[in-house]
Amino acid sequence: MKKEISWGVMGCGYIANKFVKALMTCQGSKLHAVASTSAERAKTFADTHHVKTWYDNYEALVKDHEIDIIYIANTNNFHFESIKLCLNNNRAVLCEKPFAINAKQAEEVIKLAQKKDVFLMEGMWSRFLPVLKKVREIILNGEIGVIQNLTGSFEVKSNTGLEGRHLNNKLGGGALLDVGIYPISIACYLLNEKPDRVIGDAEIGQTGVDESSSYTIDFPHDITAVLKSSISKEGSKEFHIIGTKGQITIPFFWRAETFILTNNKGEETIHTLKHPCNGFEYEIEGVENYIRNGKKEGDLCPLDETLEIYKHFDNLRSSWGMTYQADLD
Repeated sequence: MKKEISWGVMGCGYIANKFVKALMTCQGSKLHAVASTSAERAKTFADTHHVKTWYDNYEALVKDHEIDIIYIANTNNFHFESIKLCLNNNRAVLCEKPFAINAKQAEEVIKLAQKKDVFLMEGMWSRFLPVLKKVREIILNGEIGVIQNLTGSFEVKSNTGLEGRHLNNKLGGGALLDVGIYPISIACYLLNEKPDRVIGDAEIGQTGVDESSSYTIDFPHDITAVLKSSISKEGSKEFHIIGTKGQITIPFFWRAETFILTNNKGEETIHTLKHPCNGFEYEIEGVENYIRNGKKEGDLCPLDETLEIYKHFDNLRSSWGMTYQADLD
């Protein structure tokens, strides 16, 4: 019988609700406690998910010794300090993306986790989806030939307003960290490669964040990815991989349940792998297996790759003249 993994959840917003719904479907998983800086939010969240223990501060959560791992799901600007709080109390951490505001923060928490010998991983849940695992296998096995290029878009219109988390500079908002991170991270995952170079353009809005941005990524073996994201307009939400023997299309790639494989004759095969819940369950089960096996980072989201990606993010924002408060600290 698998060892039960006891979770604590830090932050009680939209993404935490999705995560906990999936957690409740996983065998060997237990939600022990939740925490928010608001007692009302913490109690409401706990009542909704039938959790007995809730805290109105994060310090109490990390000192609860019945917890094996903490899932961080507060706003982007709090991730860095929240990770440090957990690690300094020897709590394993799964932090919802974005892992950090910049590479300096990412490097600091990675070094702290290594010093403390504690598990740490960015919650890039899409990498655990069966559809993306299968597509990666097809690519790496050469089934669609030599990869020539990739294209991907994640464009959605935010309805949170100028002070909401999507557009608020103080909260670490912007298209890159909110939705652009998905096609960039998934391109790296599918190719099993780190970028050689990333360049891009952005439309900076009145709040000082990129409302739309585009990225051209040069990978080894002369592979180019052309990607774009937006939080100011609805648009494409597909990913395409073009090879010499065929191509793959992934609709709604960040939460993919389907992909279409097309050969050079134009013949299509549709593959569908439905989620038992909402897709977060695969990440949860993967992380729990890492914990049970004594690993300190995730094979599908290695820390060196996470840091490398954030260095490219910094370079992009620098070229756009876009800064966060964390860049100035």
